[in-house]
Amino acid sequence: MELKKGIWLIYFHLMLFYVNGSALNCTWPNAESLYDALDETIFSKNHLRPVNLLETPTNVSISFILAGILGVNEKAQTFTTFLWIRLVWIIEGLTWDEKECGSEKLSVKRENLWIPDIFILEFMDEDQSPITPYVYIDSKGHVTDEKPLKVVSSCKLGILRFPFDVQNCSLTFGSIIHYDSAIRMVLGLSAERILSQSREVLQTEGEWELLNITAAESLYSLDGGVYHDIVFNDTFIFIQT
Repeated sequence: MELKKGIWLIYFHLMLFYVNGSALNCTWPNAESLYDALDETIFSKNHLRPVNLLETPTNVSISFILAGILGVNEKAQTFTTFLWIRLVWIIEGLTWDEKECGSEKLSVKRENLWIPDIFILEFMDEDQSPITPYVYIDSKGHVTDEKPLKVVSSCKLGILRFPFDVQNCSLTFGSIIHYDSAIRMVLGLSAERILSQSREVLQTEGEWELLNITAAESLYSLDGGVYHDIVFNDTFIFIQT
């Protein structure tokens, strides 16, 4: 009985922190005051997933721009792309008054916040992308994490008429360790919008044309748990000039 009471008290104080303690009070309307308020209430809790109730999953919004098709290796069955990825999630209960604190949003070091462990499951090589040390946090508690990513991923390539086959390669975004009861992936933009934006900026080595991008949610079971992912299928073809 005493053990259950102790666990309940810990849980109750955590809930009070996220529901009440995260409404910031800034002493001055400037970035320093806002940072200090975040430091007192949020940064010290960066080891905790920021939810009011532990059984509430964190929705992580994913979108990207496919900025470059850098290469296709038919022997290694790999597909190399350059992506600009955008992840967004919410620190539940966090708000501040923009006039009182002097800003709608603030960039902070990523190590100050809980960051979801989102990876591309088809990743086949060491990530050598530049490190982005900051994320944005806004007055409604939204955290925005944008970063460039060079991806060497596995892909079952068509080689009957290589390189002129239509290729279909998948990129699966999801958590490595968190079940769907803790992290769920959601689309930040429609697949049609991702395709449109990617076509506007796409740069390639050779004449690769991006034909289509589709997206679908995926659930799979492993070691007694269920993981929630989003699978993007990229369709492209080599154009002879």
